[in-house]
Amino acid sequence: SVRLDSSDAPRQGGGGFPGGSKLYRYEYTWQDAPGRGDYYRVAGDVRDSLSSSSGSYYISGPISWDDNDLIADVGFDGTRLTTTSDGRYFQREGGRILYAYLLTTDEAYYRYHATLRQSRESDSNPFAEPVLVYSNMKNGLGVFAAFNRHTLVVRLK
Repeated sequence: SVRLDSSDAPRQGGGGFPGGSKLYRYEYTWQDAPGRGDYYRVAGDVRDSLSSSSGSYYISGPISWDDNDLIADVGFDGTRLTTTSDGRYFQREGGRILYAYLLTTDEAYYRYHATLRQSRESDSNPFAEPVLVYSNMKNGLGVFAAFNRHTLVVRLK
């Protein structure tokens, strides 16, 4: 089985903003299961808890992985896999919580999202070849796919 082992945010920096800001480096590491083709997607959200005179509330924002969120274990079968992302957040009072997600996907999910990204990237380029978005439906368009989400919750300082 695949497990999200760790998520780390050790680096911090100044900000130049009132109250400053912190730069976090998120590192996800997990063990790939050997002997089969696996596909993954990493995601995450950072949630801040804030208080005001009207009560407590949360602000949530996604972690940007650029184009490093879809991973196939081709050439990495059975090894430990790692991916990182940087994010800058303003200093806030209250708790900051990271919700780290590792999705173990099937090939259809991976192919659909990979070709969807390629299609969007080539859409604004007049010199790019058009990309056909993957579909596994007979006599129609769409995809039947599945994933299993593993979640790790980390309180950041």
